[in-house]
Amino acid sequence: MPRTKVGIPEEQWELEKELQTQYGRFMTMAEIGAEIEKSRPTVRKWVAGLTVHGFDKKTKMFAVKDVAKKIYESRWI
Repeated sequence: MPRTKVGIPEEQWELEKELQTQYGRFMTMAEIGAEIEKSRPTVRKWVAGLTVHGFDKKTKMFAVKDVAKKIYESRWI
């Protein structure tokens, strides 16, 4: 089944595409911190609730689509 962007705001879609070109499909906590310009403790709180994709035991990775959605929602609160 093809992926669609139905129901995704245009700004969120553009942000997701921008992040994918820069980071690929997954981002580390350090990359998220650099993107949202927050410190490590703040990033730990910020990513709470996002799905963790553990490709190895040391590095926690987060899907770019989830990060883009959270950034978009954070901007409009």
